[in-house]
Amino acid sequence: SSILGSLSLMRAEPRLTTSFDAIVSLRRTPHTLVVGTHPSIMSLQAVEYFGHHCNAFWWIAGACLGFARGQHVEKCPSNIRPHIPEHSWSQPLSYQEQVTRLGEHGYALWDVARRVTRKGSLDADIKNEVGNDLRGLCSQYPSIRRLCFATGQSSFKIFITLNQEWLKSGDLTVAPGDQLTPKFLPTEAKLGAFGHPGTVQLCVMESVSPAHAKVSFPAKLKYWREWCFDQAPIALDECHQPTLVNEQPASRPNNKKIKAEERAERAGTRARRL
Repeated sequence: SSILGSLSLMRAEPRLTTSFDAIVSLRRTPHTLVVGTHPSIMSLQAVEYFGHHCNAFWWIAGACLGFARGQHVEKCPSNIRPHIPEHSWSQPLSYQEQVTRLGEHGYALWDVARRVTRKGSLDADIKNEVGNDLRGLCSQYPSIRRLCFATGQSSFKIFITLNQEWLKSGDLTVAPGDQLTPKFLPTEAKLGAFGHPGTVQLCVMESVSPAHAKVSFPAKLKYWREWCFDQAPIALDECHQPTLVNEQPASRPNNKKIKAEERAERAGTRARRL
């Protein structure tokens, strides 16, 4: 049945889908924004960031922050299970508890693409992407000093396409020793000095997507420890409380609004064909 399900998704027509709201904790000022690309079909159905049980993000976050992914303990992939610390299994957390734990450590979540047209769940199939206002979020929460692109080159390429002005502003930077991020930066990017007040660090991560199978889970875990979880960037005063953007977990998209957008998209497609 799973094979038939996969085949049906492959044959499905492209769909217009909308991502979740940003998740920013009010319990601690955020220092890092973890940036995904756009929710997969399974994530949209579950209303969860990185919702597929084979996606490495929550397994990595749990291994680094001391918890296990409770809703998928039985489904933990065999290539991942041996590398989860034993003490983590004693604290299996629900999705909402994982989100809370992540926020308590200063990490926020959002996707680079708010709305896309896509057949299936592969980032490579994304078309007509409309971005989320990451720059606006960083302005609203100036304590955010680092963007970690969780799906690696996939999310970063869309970020570059949608944020040309920001890339030329001098307000973005790359950490010394980061060998991966500079590979994907456009030549016209104007970077600021690392550690300079107001600059936001760009960090392309080893992708947590199960499609990025050429890199092993232990290698991904090591990279995330070094560049995301082991040391936080210097944030602003913890007492600073910026204006609320959204304290709620990922919410279900507005179905009426989505249907209206889908009708508009189909109308536009028919007009282009004519």
